Amino acid sequence: MYRADEHGSPHHGTESKPGGAPVATAEVTGQETAALTDAPLVPLPITCAHPAKVIVNLEVREVIHHLADGVDYAFWTFGGRVPGKFIRVKHGDTVELHLNNHPGSKMPHNIDLHAVTGPGGGATSTFTADSVMPPVVQLTDEQVANVLTYVRNSWGNMGDAVSPDEVRLVREDHQ
Repeated sequence: MYRADEHGSPHHGTESKPGGAPVATAEVTGQETAALTDAPLVPLPITCAHPAKVIVNLEVREVIHHLADGVDYAFWTFGGRVPGKFIRVKHGDTVELHLNNHPGSKMPHNIDLHAVTGPGGGATSTFTADSVMPPVVQLTDEQVANVLTYVRNSWGNMGDAVSPDEVRLVREDHQ
């Protein structure tokens, strides 16, 4: 459970003022399911005046999306889209987060929520252990090329795609 601060950001545990003094909060009444949206859309403004229990249902899905010409990438998504969902709550709301791994997921997952206090932004308490990580002896040249192409084209980078042949040549040079 997370309680939203005055900026609508969910925080784990109890609210406090700077210095650790507890804050008086209104009683949580009512329950609703969060309306989640994909970027660039944000959820509609909240009109309810009292704090509520807001249930957030997220499903982790591993999906393949086209990244560049000739390059597909396996993304870990929330709801099948990148970036993840927008969640809107208001000050005083209690957020109950349900994080589920899609049955087709090969990896266990968790979520780091911006502005959530606690270890890893809540990551530890949202770990989904219903999938088992397969052992990886060595990635194929194609898998390495896909990861390198993703990194070269993320976070403002604009690099050329890396081919499996380029990976193979580097491996041969370093054996």
